[in-house]
Amino acid sequence: MIFNIKNSIIDFSGLFPTYSEGFSWEYYKHNGQVFNNYIHLWSDIYKELGDDDRYTDFSRFCTMLAIYLNHIRTKNIKNIQSCCKYFYYKLNKYIIEKFSPKCINPYDCYKKMAAKRVQKLYISISEICLKSINYPQDIDESIFPIFVKVDNLYNAFTKLNTVKPPSKSNLDDFRWSMKQLETHQNEYNETFIKFLADVNNLFINFVKGLDIIDLGVEGVLCYIKMEEREKGILKIKQSMSVQDSVTETATNADTYKDEDIGVGTGMGIGFLSFSILIIYTPYFSFLQTRVRKLRRVMKKNNICNLDLMHASNVEYKNSIDDTYKIV
Repeated sequence: MIFNIKNSIIDFSGLFPTYSEGFSWEYYKHNGQVFNNYIHLWSDIYKELGDDDRYTDFSRFCTMLAIYLNHIRTKNIKNIQSCCKYFYYKLNKYIIEKFSPKCINPYDCYKKMAAKRVQKLYISISEICLKSINYPQDIDESIFPIFVKVDNLYNAFTKLNTVKPPSKSNLDDFRWSMKQLETHQNEYNETFIKFLADVNNLFINFVKGLDIIDLGVEGVLCYIKMEEREKGILKIKQSMSVQDSVTETATNADTYKDEDIGVGTGMGIGFLSFSILIIYTPYFSFLQTRVRKLRRVMKKNNICNLDLMHASNVEYKNSIDDTYKIV
């Protein structure tokens, strides 16, 4: 069951991380009296909407949706319509796609959920997104894939920002998630570019907050170029006009890896040229001293750039202390 496509207008400003800040979609993090009280709401709804034996999963997802509605209601979020569109995306993902319930569309499911009450427990479903969204005019199914990618970006940044010690794999996940959204720059309005810039600024602040003496930090910083530390990893298409806060810099993990290979190849060619000069020119003693100095500098800065000519004999540790051998 899907929505009718209407329009793709959405205000992305302030969406990240506001729409999920301070909220987790992992149900076990909400275990407690409030969660248990909501469980009592779903038996009648399940009988009306469901037609299989997965009541436990159904009730958990419904409870998460109900708690999220309370989250955006109590936070007094200004961009409530965008958060409600995100709610419908989650309802579609967790209820429509998983259970194929007996309702016309997510809006219809939501109305039936909101109509239920448990008087003794004073438990009900907030109607905030019934009042804030004009269905179907304000609902556009084509926005849902973007919310999937926004979710991925939010989760990737959260892991990068909170998991200690920081790891290259989490950094790569964040780069990839950002790149997935960069490809949609021409599909939406200026608020989408501002949204990407906000995330980029969060990354810049994350890097500034790293302390090189902390465990694992040096191993991650060496994969972040100096320009990226100052301007972030967001790459804006030149055809787009954006605010000064948006920074332009080359990014994504694949490009970064290709550049690493190019750097290693360039080093090999450079050393070969020096070797020829040392052997076949009268400036042997002059060059020899400088080559030694250059080699000392290269060795000192070789934390991230493993010698590609001898890669098969090199063992290294990543930022979470797992040892690997390049074969």
